[in-house]
Amino acid sequence: MFYRLSLVAASLLFGALSLSLVFLPEIVYWLFQLEGNALGDLLGKRAGMLFLGLAILCFSARNSSSPEVRCLVGLAFPWRMVLKNQLRQKTSLKQFLPRMLDLETTLSSQSNQSSI
Repeated sequence: MFYRLSLVAASLLFGALSLSLVFLPEIVYWLFQLEGNALGDLLGKRAGMLFLGLAILCFSARNSSSPEVRCLVGLAFPWRMVLKNQLRQKTSLKQFLPRMLDLETTLSSQSNQSSI
């Protein structure tokens, strides 16, 4: 149930981001106090299509008959964001990865127990 709910939330988030990048790029310019131009609009539309694809992926994975697929897709996006953030901060991955693996194991065991 946890992964299904998180996939629906992620698909709504990606969908809203996609729509705002494609149809209302002025919001992004205003939010980050940038001047708009044609190249920025083009790149925003391309990024919006990427987020639309991610929204479709998350929304379609929520009803997968395989719990492993839901788990994999549900954990792929948080892992990517956290690891990207850790690499940006140049934190030692030797300290960070064991904690993330323990969290993943805990979440997976809770998911398996709730589905029984």
